[in-house]
Amino acid sequence: MTTKQVKRAFKYRFCPTDAQAAELSRTFGCMRKVYNLALDARTRAWARQERINYNQTSAMLTAWKRTQELAYLGEVSSVPLQQTLRHLQVAFTNFFGRQAQYPRFKSKKKSRRSAEYTTSGFRFREGRLTLAKMADPLTCECGAVHDRDVNAANNLLAAGLAVSVWGAGVRPQRESSRTGQSAMKQKPPRREP
Repeated sequence: MTTKQVKRAFKYRFCPTDAQAAELSRTFGCMRKVYNLALDARTRAWARQERINYNQTSAMLTAWKRTQELAYLGEVSSVPLQQTLRHLQVAFTNFFGRQAQYPRFKSKKKSRRSAEYTTSGFRFREGRLTLAKMADPLTCECGAVHDRDVNAANNLLAAGLAVSVWGAGVRPQRESSRTGQSAMKQKPPRREP
């Protein structure tokens, strides 16, 4: 019997300060730069009929961080940069599996401004989100209600290993299941007329 890992994601709304927004914007720009550099390297290798995999692009990222002109890549967290390389690997896997077109370069105007952090790259406690290499934690003072405990996902593996094969399901406890209210990811702040 094979086991399959289930990934779970939570989306929350935070209101960053101007300094935090600038730091996030720099992270998004570095992710776009790494994606485009890796795509260019893989395109050139493909033209020479060579193969480049994720491990080789990860080694390239380390070399890029050591260069003078791309030293700013070391100032942001490496977690979203590595995730960007993983996304590029999936894009090429889908292309070679004839499930998608050849990956395209990301532009400043049309690319999504989002970052993916693994569980080692963030911490969420008491309404404060701390991202890797960010000076101050993000706080939610915009009125959004967060009803899920993100850190419960970190405890799932330990609890799952303790449960027997016949054991009950292990899930993070949600506020909605305790109060009986319908589950919503966020309640938007009410605007007074």
